[in-house]
Amino acid sequence: MYKKIINSPVFNVLVLAGLLILLVQVGYHKNSSNIFHFDDRYSITEYASVQMNEFSFEGLWQAGVNAKHATRPLASVTFAFDWWRSGGSAKAFLQTNLLIHTVNALLVMALLLMLLRRHYPQQPRYLALVAFIASAIWALHPIQVQGVSYIVQRMASLATLFTLLAVLSYLFARVSQRSGSKIAWFTLCLLATFAGMLSKELAWITPLLLLLTEYCVVRNRAEPLFNNRLDGAVLWVPIIVAGLLAILAIIGIGALGSYFHSFYEIRDFTMEQRLLTQPRVILFYLSQVLWPLPGSFSLEHDFLLSSSLLEPFSTILAILFILAWCLGAVYLWRQAGLRIVAFLMLWLPVTLSVESSFIGLEMVFEHRMYLPLFGLIGLLAFAMAYALNRYHKVYWPTMALGAILISGLAISTMQRVPVWQSSESLLINSTVHAPNSVRSWSNLGRYYIDSGDFVKAKPFIQKAYEMAPENASVLEAMGAILLSEAQPVEAREYLVKAYRTNRVGHSWLNNMAWLHLIEVAQGLKSRSFLDKALDFSRQARALAPNEPRYVRMSAVIHEQLGQCREAYHGWQQYLQFSLPVVESTRVSDHLTRYYSADGSRCQLR
Repeated sequence: MYKKIINSPVFNVLVLAGLLILLVQVGYHKNSSNIFHFDDRYSITEYASVQMNEFSFEGLWQAGVNAKHATRPLASVTFAFDWWRSGGSAKAFLQTNLLIHTVNALLVMALLLMLLRRHYPQQPRYLALVAFIASAIWALHPIQVQGVSYIVQRMASLATLFTLLAVLSYLFARVSQRSGSKIAWFTLCLLATFAGMLSKELAWITPLLLLLTEYCVVRNRAEPLFNNRLDGAVLWVPIIVAGLLAILAIIGIGALGSYFHSFYEIRDFTMEQRLLTQPRVILFYLSQVLWPLPGSFSLEHDFLLSSSLLEPFSTILAILFILAWCLGAVYLWRQAGLRIVAFLMLWLPVTLSVESSFIGLEMVFEHRMYLPLFGLIGLLAFAMAYALNRYHKVYWPTMALGAILISGLAISTMQRVPVWQSSESLLINSTVHAPNSVRSWSNLGRYYIDSGDFVKAKPFIQKAYEMAPENASVLEAMGAILLSEAQPVEAREYLVKAYRTNRVGHSWLNNMAWLHLIEVAQGLKSRSFLDKALDFSRQARALAPNEPRYVRMSAVIHEQLGQCREAYHGWQQYLQFSLPVVESTRVSDHLTRYYSADGSRCQLR
């Protein structure tokens, strides 16, 4: 009985699944030490709707209804849950991200195993091992780090989870022999599809993936491919409609065209440039997949925009490569028995079609390969299975190569993950990879400004200003540096330019409060302008109530107005944040020296 269990296929798969879970935990064992970064603040740390302090279904509902991104309510619900269970600690969010990534790795293994078994009906025992090796490579590849360590990119990993689950459950439904099971699996497929769509827009392509699953995987060896004209229309009509809608969006016709063209109002590139550049970006992603050293990855990348098919010349080469890839996939799809390979080839362009097409998103982000990587890893799995099926003597060399790949990728990922432990290390890494990116230098300078180190920030902001003198973020940062040097006249000039250049946020409002404070202190404005400073401060705090700098600014202004109780309350709030020991000691000494015990009276300097 014991030997029967040990030798059973189910037991082997469970053991490999357990080993996969262990490998993911080892590769990302430092992940929970990372912190919130950049866009995390817009969707989490500065967004009150997800900051649920007491658990309630009403709170979860409100987090979804009032999601920062209206089309991604499910991700916001998970943010609210993590906020409740941790009080806003990044560690809890990162633990959930890793849990989602682990589940995704298991889904990748399950889907690969099912595809392999569909292609090899005799189901040799090594298929489970091949699926394990491929899924471990998928999970431990360093290009996936951004999707796991960047908290807000849970939206991508969560959408991937439901997309994989939808495809897998559809396959189970199609191969099941019992009507009850079919209904259950189809129901799960439908629920997973909608859940993915509520997580991130990339899951909108799930229905197309389900069509490919039917016509490539389920009908891998079917002859003829289509049973009748209606059967063929089920595949071609949605594809043609989607293609026509995309053309209308690109041309700019109607409400759809206006909507998608509006994305480019905040970009420094056009839709035409993005469409021409994205094929090169896709090849860049492929180069990262094939050359997975830690130094190959970054939050920012310099990328020369394509202005025409021949500028640069690599543009036309990239387009031809992608066209050849797609035509090759279509050719294989027409060959009975090779349609699963076509499915894996088509997986890449289909899953990249949302974020690497005409939609005006940022040009390059590594997390966009999180779901598409499955197609490439699937092709690797089939190549391994083909070699093992044809040449039995390559079993141990193949296993050894797989072990080497997994080990190397795990080491690369373990070196990449700690880069996310501080904004400083992440931003320095970005300037190394993208020295021509204004945002790289600006973000690093602004990080030092937010940390209060204006001297360290100045050379980076000046470099960014030389590169983009009309950039609103850079102009505002220049103003902040001049304020730190007590030069309000020059600072006002930059802050006003920033306001006129683009919409401004809470940091600009706080800087305006600071500007009025200095102008009053230097006698450039009357004390009545302290009320205006307080108004700017209140607006900044309303937008970002958990920002320590804004709380401190409010306390200082109240103090200057002689409002002792309000100032004391502000200082006490400020001390609740995780401040450097020197700063908290200085503020505590200040309160002891100048305020009464209850803060009702103060002796201002």
